[in-house]
Amino acid sequence: MHIRIIHQYFRTPDKGGGLRSYYIARELLDKGYRVSVITATNENKAHFENIGGIEVHYIPVYYTNHLSFYSRLHAFLRYVFLCVRKIRSLERADLNYVITTPLTTGVIAIYEKFRRKTPYIFEVGDLWPDAPIQLNVLKNPILKWLARGLEQRSYQGASALIGLSPPISDYLRNCKPSKTVLTITNFSNVQVRRNTKDPVLFRKELGIAPEAFLIAYAGTIGMANHLEYLVDFINTIPLDWPVHAVVMGDGARLPQIRAYAGGNGRITFLEKGGQQQVADLLTASNAVYISFYNVPVLNTGSPNKFFDAIAAGKLVILNFKGWLKSLVESENIGFYQDPGNPSLALDKLKEYIDNPEEFEGVGGRGMRMAETRYTPQIQLQPLIKLLQEIKKS
Repeated sequence: MHIRIIHQYFRTPDKGGGLRSYYIARELLDKGYRVSVITATNENKAHFENIGGIEVHYIPVYYTNHLSFYSRLHAFLRYVFLCVRKIRSLERADLNYVITTPLTTGVIAIYEKFRRKTPYIFEVGDLWPDAPIQLNVLKNPILKWLARGLEQRSYQGASALIGLSPPISDYLRNCKPSKTVLTITNFSNVQVRRNTKDPVLFRKELGIAPEAFLIAYAGTIGMANHLEYLVDFINTIPLDWPVHAVVMGDGARLPQIRAYAGGNGRITFLEKGGQQQVADLLTASNAVYISFYNVPVLNTGSPNKFFDAIAAGKLVILNFKGWLKSLVESENIGFYQDPGNPSLALDKLKEYIDNPEEFEGVGGRGMRMAETRYTPQIQLQPLIKLLQEIKKS
């Protein structure tokens, strides 16, 4: 059975960024499926690579988090156009696995189903267009109407829907009660913490004391992340507490966040790194900070940073409510930092600084969660079962 993954942001471990579609492709390949991918590249020419058996077709669509809204929209539409053209030159797959964001990938799925009767599974990682609407980025009423129509049409035509979190899956069931909906969160790569740089050496290279309580943020620095919350939190921490923060990443709002942090010597900025560089940072850290702007729709997400944090056995600090806050608190693996009143979390932070044995307990609980609930092999079991049923039919 040939499964074609359509994802604009397919990444491999050496490139950095989200690896979800790579893990899905690897698991499907390991289960005996033929897997091809159509994705975008910032290079000028289309090209093909065979990555460990995964057939990857790259098409030239420039995209970075620095682009304006309409420049991003242009990149999304260009990917749709070039992807459709590429698919027409390829043999028909048995099933398309279509990944958002962006929502515009739904056009590709609908086109292929209409033109070549190719069924598709539609994966919803963020609730679009709710996210750009609540962030006040998507304002045009005509574009809102078109986006709502595409959202519903994409759901309706799918053989099954995948939600990356329980609230996203609930939303999908409410929209399309007759559809099969699976919840498959992002993944914890429990192998990442192996073969990392010595934490003492890593800290020494950055000029961070070995005894410092190191809080790491690794990921996109964009509007949705609003890292002012992290800067505000660090600024409320008394100067005699041995706390330091490291921000590793890139994005449209990096210059603003650097300026907002000013000359704060307790915040270090690093360039975006690949999987190994992120693993080195997490290994050397005590806690991982997860940040989203305070709008309801962003509470439904399934951020990679959380699953990386528990795989590395680190304390989780998050500044948003929703299903992840409930999970972190119920499993006792971290705490919530109210972005509206950052000083409220100081007592909780001090508790972990002063009680290393409690910190060790947190790490152990997180790693057990990662190993028993959130590996790609465990999370993708429902998808493999669904594909077996589709193959039989």
